[in-house]
Amino acid sequence: MPLFCDICNNLLSVITTASTFYFKCAQCQKRFKPLPDDSLRYEESTGINLLIYKKILQNAAKDPLNPKVLRDCPNCKKKTIIRQVRLGDDLRLINTCIKCEKQWIDGAH
Repeated sequence: MPLFCDICNNLLSVITTASTFYFKCAQCQKRFKPLPDDSLRYEESTGINLLIYKKILQNAAKDPLNPKVLRDCPNCKKKTIIRQVRLGDDLRLINTCIKCEKQWIDGAH
């Protein structure tokens, strides 16, 4: 998966429609074709389907690109470092504890 534009080094956005899927740089507007592994992110049906983000969620606790914050883990019952990732059309914030790998959406423990 291309993460950054090879022209201007800006973070790429994921663009999906009913018939297309590609990455696009917001700065220079260059488009990048997805790789076969990127198909986990593509969804042809309408509605929210977190299965397309399965790989991202599996690696969320270990991905060094995900921001870290100190928060209360509902599973560990204490403050711990969590990694955060935004997924879906509404960019919902999903928290992942780096110790127990419990995942939750704020307000939905």
